[in-house]
Formats: sequence, structure tokens, C-alpha cells
Amino acid sequence: MINQYTRTYWFKIPMRDLSVEALAMNFLKACNNTKGITILGSLGPRVFPSIYKHAFMLIVELAESHASMCTYPENGVFAAQISTCGDFESLESFRSSIESIFNTSFITEGDSCESLYV
Repeated sequence: MINQYTRTYWFKIPMRDLSVEALAMNFLKACNNTKGITILGSLGPRVFPSIYKHAFMLIVELAESHASMCTYPENGVFAAQISTCGDFESLESFRSSIESIFNTSFITEGDSCESLYV
């Protein structure tokens, strides 16, 4: 039996201080530092300038499945999602890597964070 684990984590960061390239590079570094996953390639970042200056999506292909980052700069948050057929510990390692690389704190977990849109 194959186990599939997926988590979406929400973080708050001051995106106005970072470029799209810096955000994407930091996400790739976080993925690279995550225990139990192997990066095969990436797609993006795909920038959506008509929506907001730093709005983008980045997908990282993993040997175990994939990870993605979607930014919501108008609210200063981003979602980091990981899906893995690997072990459950990869999820916490992913979250810790993002907190460390982005120097930010975890806000919540789940498919949306409407409560953050104030």
C-alpha cells in the first residue's frame, strides 16, 4: 500500500521587500533542505502581474510527488504545499525548512486562510 501525504501550510511574509526571483529561490532552497524528498525539476515561477506585483506560482517536481508555492501578496501571505508518497516526517521537515529559510512563522494549515484576509 502506498501512503500519500499532502499538507498546505500558510505563512506570513513581507513580500514587498522580496523579488519574485528571491522568493522562488528561497522556496527551492527550502525544498532542497527538506529531509526525505528529492527534487527532479521545477516549473515557474509563473508570474501574474495583472493580479498583483509579486503574485506567482511555482511547482517543484519531486521523485516522491510535488511541492508548490502560491503567493497572495495583497495579504502578505503565501501557501506552501507538499504532496509526498514518502514518509510522514517529510511534511514537518518541509515546514521547518520554510520557516528557517524565509525567517517566518507558520500561521495555519489547510486549504484556505480567509481568516487572514483582514
